[in-house]
Amino acid sequence: MVKALQGVTTATLTTVLLKHGLRNVWMRGTRPLAPDYPRIVARAFTAQRREQGAV
Repeated sequence: MVKALQGVTTATLTTVLLKHGLRNVWMRGTRPLAPDYPRIVARAFTAQRREQGAV
């Protein structure tokens, strides 16, 4: 699956997420780490930050 995703653009990924009902998901400011670096594909997760003392 990683090899298949290496050629997918961020615009395509955003469209797929929209089609699956994930409307508040976007990737802002994506860019290569360096001009000669290959594209990186990996599993990801979302972490929420909670303010101290919040319930």
